[in-house]
Amino acid sequence: MDEPDRRVHRDRHNALARGHYFFTDIKEQGVLLYDTGEFKLARRRELNPKERKGKAKASFNEWFANARNAYRQYQHALNDRSYKEAAFNLHQAAERLYGAILLVFTNYRPKTHDLEKLSHMVTGYDPALLTIFPQATDEQKKCFDLLRRAYVEVRYNPGYRITKGQLEYLAERVKKLQRLTKRICQARIESYTSP
Repeated sequence: MDEPDRRVHRDRHNALARGHYFFTDIKEQGVLLYDTGEFKLARRRELNPKERKGKAKASFNEWFANARNAYRQYQHALNDRSYKEAAFNLHQAAERLYGAILLVFTNYRPKTHDLEKLSHMVTGYDPALLTIFPQATDEQKKCFDLLRRAYVEVRYNPGYRITKGQLEYLAERVKKLQRLTKRICQARIESYTSP
């Protein structure tokens, strides 16, 4: 094995040892196609508080910035009256915010785009997360369902429709999620302190 290949292996080995969710999933769920026997996969180890804080901070910065970018794309699409595209980007903003919360609190992000599943996964981290997408009225339920389905249906269902008013309502909810995500993630990151 030449040096570039060894470097790639070393980087993946280190990511696996630090519990990077992508490589952890590959190790746990992947199918071995060929094994030279030359290398062993790393075992996940517990991160020390300094490593955990650094990893949580890096995850938050990346996913929160990605969510803000998706929200800006939503705004552009809304201004252009491209409502389906706006819905897709609003979905992406919400999904990325939920991803930031999960990575900061658990160092793991599942392979799902389902906002309903993601919202259930984060609700234990702050009671206010239960209020982000209320389901008290039929219209609230319909709006959340439109947002939840946007990831797939905007691309594959020509009959998908969402109104400007529904988008604006959902955008207010996503902005609330953004503020809450920032607050709870920053507090959690600060809680990872050295002993």
